[in-house]
Amino acid sequence: MQSVLRSNDRQQQHLSLQMKQAQIAWVMENIPGGLIAIDNQETITFFSCPAFKGLGCTPATMLGHHISVFHQRFGAPSETSPLLDALHKGTESRRVSHRLGRYFEAVNSPLVDEQGEIQGAVCLFIDVTERVLQDRELKRLEKAQMVGQLAASLSHEIRNPLAIVRGHLQFLSTTEEQAALRGQYEMMVEQLDRVNTMLQDFLDLAKERLKQSAPHSLSAIVARIRPMLESEAYLAGVTLSIELEETPEFLLCPDDIHQLLLNLYRNALEATPPGGTVSMRVGLSAAQQPYFEVCDTGCGMAPEMLAKIGTPFMTTKSHGTGLGLLQCVNICKSYTADFSIRSQPRQGTCVTVCFPATDESCRPAP
Repeated sequence: MQSVLRSNDRQQQHLSLQMKQAQIAWVMENIPGGLIAIDNQETITFFSCPAFKGLGCTPATMLGHHISVFHQRFGAPSETSPLLDALHKGTESRRVSHRLGRYFEAVNSPLVDEQGEIQGAVCLFIDVTERVLQDRELKRLEKAQMVGQLAASLSHEIRNPLAIVRGHLQFLSTTEEQAALRGQYEMMVEQLDRVNTMLQDFLDLAKERLKQSAPHSLSAIVARIRPMLESEAYLAGVTLSIELEETPEFLLCPDDIHQLLLNLYRNALEATPPGGTVSMRVGLSAAQQPYFEVCDTGCGMAPEMLAKIGTPFMTTKSHGTGLGLLQCVNICKSYTADFSIRSQPRQGTCVTVCFPATDESCRPAP
């Protein structure tokens, strides 16, 4: 009887161990990152990296190989590897790196035996892309809030004396005594107008407007302003191509869409040299989402500039403020629309705004 009980206990222990092993295996196969262990010969002794299966990095291809094999597949230099620092120097480290379009936080630690000798090292890394993007977005929002406060407190005070100076300059430019200096007066008025435009951009960011929403379609809005778009392209010496597909109506504020379209369109015009092409497409995506796209054959943007899109004062224009794109980003957020940019230096830029499917989720945020 006792032997039967002992046998049952062993079976239960065996089943419990199998369940725990299965749980550990599931965790290691589904971890949003990976775990790597090496011995003191820099040989991989444990490998589970679901994030890099697409690179051919599997236990079958990595186990028993030198860690440099993984570094080569991963695109990381072995000479600056924090995992090897943990092995040879006993240092622990935690850092975030950008690989394969994602952000990973890696924790590297030495493996120490009971005598305090380093027998290997381990690296646990987690995909923290969403956290990094959220942190970046919070910083961007903080900057936008700062800009709004600055605009609200200073813009009106600055515009009042500017209006007085501008009026006097215009008056002087019309008098016979100052006729010889009329060109200089006009230039000064021009510069005052440019300052006033920048101040208006600040005010547009700061003020709260009551949006009058009504059913409209993107294609109808673009069709109404098409003549203006074509005339601006003609004056800039740029070829304009417009592809309009009928889109369903949804609740929106036409002023928002006008501002969004014109900001993106004029950015494309300014980036495109004479003889280049700007194209605009309006239609429905495969998921039945209304969208529009503005592409140019202009100078394009470097990856480091793309990462800062929507940040106040970040601009590639010599006389720009960087506020136009920030306005575009904020409008898209109010409609929960996706705002994406594809760009390469000297190959042009393509901006896509994709709205949610036409239902109540498209209502702009108050």
